Formats: sequence, C-alpha cells, structure tokens
Amino acid sequence: RAPARMLRVLSARLGRLERVARVNPRVHGCVSRRASACRRVAHTSAHSSSAPPPADAGARPPSSGEREASAMPRGPRGATRGPTLECPACAQSIKARHPDQFRQHVGKCCPDVVEHVPRDAWGDVASAAAAVASREAVLLRTAKGLAYAEGTRMPVAEVAKTMRLPLHRVKGILRKASKAIPLVADEAPLEIVFEDEELLVVNKPPNLRFHPTHRFEGNSLLSRCLGHVRRSKKKKNQSVDVSTNDDRAGKGDDKISSDSDLDAPRIVHRLDMDTSGVCLFVKDPALVDGFARQFRGEQECAPFGRAGKEYLALCVGRVPRGAGEGGAVVRFEGDGDKGDDAAGDASGTPPGEKASKAQKGTFTVNAHVGAHGSIPEARWVHPPPPPDPHAKVGGHPDMDASLPKHAVTVCAVLSTTGFEAERAARKRGGDEERTSGGLPANRESTSDESDTKRRLVAALVRARPLTGRTHQIRVHLAHASMPILSDPLYGPHVRWGGASPAENRGDADAAFGGGETEIKRAWGGELWLGRQALHAQRLTVTHPRTLEKLVFDAPMPEDMRRACEVLGVDPRVADA
Repeated sequence: RAPARMLRVLSARLGRLERVARVNPRVHGCVSRRASACRRVAHTSAHSSSAPPPADAGARPPSSGEREASAMPRGPRGATRGPTLECPACAQSIKARHPDQFRQHVGKCCPDVVEHVPRDAWGDVASAAAAVASREAVLLRTAKGLAYAEGTRMPVAEVAKTMRLPLHRVKGILRKASKAIPLVADEAPLEIVFEDEELLVVNKPPNLRFHPTHRFEGNSLLSRCLGHVRRSKKKKNQSVDVSTNDDRAGKGDDKISSDSDLDAPRIVHRLDMDTSGVCLFVKDPALVDGFARQFRGEQECAPFGRAGKEYLALCVGRVPRGAGEGGAVVRFEGDGDKGDDAAGDASGTPPGEKASKAQKGTFTVNAHVGAHGSIPEARWVHPPPPPDPHAKVGGHPDMDASLPKHAVTVCAVLSTTGFEAERAARKRGGDEERTSGGLPANRESTSDESDTKRRLVAALVRARPLTGRTHQIRVHLAHASMPILSDPLYGPHVRWGGASPAENRGDADAAFGGGETEIKRAWGGELWLGRQALHAQRLTVTHPRTLEKLVFDAPMPEDMRRACEVLGVDPRVADA
C-alpha cells in the first residue's frame, strides 16, 4: 500500500507540473509522458494490492492529449515524432505538435507577422500557418510592386524602408519571388570533365557567366549544366521506355522544357566570368552541404578539410626577391614593390632568351584583401585590421564584411622569359590620387618613375589560394609585381603601361583609351586576350560520403596557349 500511495502522490504532483509546463513546448511532451507512465504504474499497483487504497483527491484521469502522447511513436532517444510543418516565410520544416512551437518559430523567423495573426488562430497550427501564409502573400505583392515596377524600380534598401521591414526580410521575400521563376536551360554543349549520379564536373569556357543575372535569361554555365542534366535524363527515360516496349517512346518535342528546378545541379563554388577552368556541381542534394563546407573557412570545413584549388596565370612583371631561393613572402609593407629590382633587372636577361634558374621558384603573398579606394568593383591589399576586443570567441572571423579579409596565396613560377615594354610615366603632383595599377589613393609607388623602359619578365605561374576572397589571385599577383596579362583592372598594361583600369571587360578600346595609342601597340594585338589570363587547372575535394579524395583537371585553353607562344613561355610545363 505504501508504494502505491507514493506513486499516486507523485502522479498528482506531475499533473500539476504538467499544467504549468503547457506554456513551454520543450518540456510539455516530456512531462506528459512521465505523468502517464506514473499513472499507469500507480493504476497497476493499486489493482494488484489486496485492499483498494483510498482515492487521492489530487489525482485525475489522463486527458486526451496525454493518451495521444503516450500512443505516439518514439524517436531514438524517446522523443515524440510529432507532425511537421513548412514555414510559409522561410520554407523551413519545423515541429508542429504543439501550437506554441510554431508561434516561437514565427517570432524568430518573421516577428513582424505575429501581430497580424488573430489571437484565436494561434490555438490551431493549421489556422496559424494559413494566417502567416496570407500575410506573406500580401508582403510579397507589395515588395514586387515596389522593386519590379515598370519605369520606377526601387532599390531593395528603399523597399525595406518603405515597407518598414528589416533589410534581410525584404531580401528573403524577393528571393522567394525570384525562386518561383523556373531557371532557363540552355542547349549549348558542355565540356564534361567527370559525371556520375552525384556530381557533374565541367571545364568552364572564358567569357561566360557562372550563373544567370536573371533566372529567365539563361546564357550561363548553370543554364548549360541544367540543359545537359535534363537532356541526359530524357535520354535515360527514353531508353527505359524502349526497353519496356512503350509505344510512347520518342514522342514529344525535343526542346528542353521544365517547370521545376528540382533537377538543377547545385552550386558549391564559383569562378569569375572571365576565368576559365574546372567547376564542380552537385546533383545529390544530400551532398551539397558536405561539398560546400570545403570551400569555406577553416572552422567550417571540418572534418573534410579545405578544397585544394590550383590556377594557372600568365603574368608580366618581376619575380619577387628571394623566389629563386624558395621562400619569398610578399606582405603589405611594400615587399612586392621592393622586389621590382630583384630578379627581373639583376639577371640582365635580354628579351627572347630564357631567364636564369634564379628567377624560378616559389613565393607566398600574405596580405589582407579589401575594398578599393576609388573603384567599386575592384579590390586591393590593406594592412591587417586592429583586433576587435568585443569579438566573440569562436565566432566566424569574417562576420564584418567592411573589414579587409585575411588572404594567403602560394605561387610557383613554372616558366619565364625576358620581356620589355614601354612604360608611360604618369606625372603626379601634390595630393593627386593615383588610380592606375590598382593601387589605393593613399599608397605611393616605390618604383623609379624616371625610367621609361624597364626590364620585365613573362612568367607562367601556378597559384594556390589558401583562402577564398574576391579577386584574390589577381590582386595578390599584382601586389607582388606580377600582374596577370589582359586583366582589365590590375593587368600589366595598367601597372607598367600607365593605362587606367577598365570597367568594360574585354573591350580593348576601353582598356587602351581608343585609337592607336602607344599603350595599345605595346600591350594590344596578340597580347590582349579580352579577359584575364587566369585558368582554374585543378580542383581537389573530399567526397563527404565515402571520404575519398577526388582530383579533377582541366587543360589550358587555346587563347592562353597562344599567348604563351607569343611571349616565348613554354606552356607544356603546366601539364607536368
């Protein structure tokens, strides 16, 4: 009798605790299950005793919710596998066994919607979700009307200010509207490096966007990959139909069409529009996160490690001092400019002859990359930012987008030859800002401006970025006095020829100022590729499921090979 009485008292106390815990969904299910278990044990013990125990006034029969909780299946740790619901605002799948769970999620996801949902609707999950979806539809129509209006399109920041919503909320609403438009698939062929049921690796041609500016436009690498995947899927389905003697096999239009993007390959990294080379797309949605983490920071790429990327760059400049000795390090403090007179001029190699072995070697550029002082789309090196005493321990080091980011690039000089070109001296006086050479306005050049002819070298460089910053390789090589040929922002015609950085990529008239100028005669013609001579040659990743190392290679494109032959650089060393 004593154990049974103690169990009944414990059951009564758990019942009171359950009524209190209903306001907290996290403990509500746990308390309900424990209360039901105690009542079942108490009921069994009471019936097994010889004399019926006196009734406890605090005990009550289990409610319908408690019976439902005890009958529901359990998870691996005893958690209740309740129903789930897709949030109308963020499309995230959330638990919706109790109405408070959905309300708490909405309060974090879109708190501006909470006040527009009737109070009675929060008692039912379906009614609350319908009210949230209705409010999201109103916000979507308003945002689209402001951002995509004919003739009077409004920037996203102005849309957020007009709607009195946070900027990230308006961006999410417009992104959802954009994703509702199906991607356009291009029928242009692809150069396939590797393909299976999970991955698609292609060799990106130059002068092609990685993804479309607008989803309805196409003309991008992603659009071509989507067209290739749909064509392959269609051929596979036709072969299956033929093998099963289906009379409908082969019927229908051959034009690529689909209203769903479920078969679109996922993007895990990107290349610049004018950069060619190997690109990885993921077909299996379950592997997207595992591959994407390998292209992020050191703290996020575990346990697979960072992806290995190797680029080929055709440069014209001066090999940094000490590169032949295998250990040059170029930093922000002018080491790259101090190396101008090192290997390039000291060797005395005449044009057209191979440089000495002292000019070959490796060097590392360790310099922060940030915004340019006067060109919005450009980047340049900066001193390391001061340490933030209020930074959270363990937080992402790149949370503040306005600060320069740490960047490291390891470079190896594969082949060199002498090169000589006219360098137009630009007169400066007083506080005149320098805009050529990709240099910030507050930085002075340490090179000798009185020399109109300087001895340069043409070099084929293999660059291995250890971080992933915008324009990292282009900026680091330009900072190390080895700018990439035909780079419209940081190229040798800007650094050594005195031209201004060109915003129109590939436009020779914009790059050289139009007409038959001395700069155009020196750096145009066969030396102008119409894009930076940069090629992603090799990509090494780890398969998240099998932990196998995967290495993909893409051969050097023809335009870079022709430029190597014109400069006298041996392109075959890149294939070794």
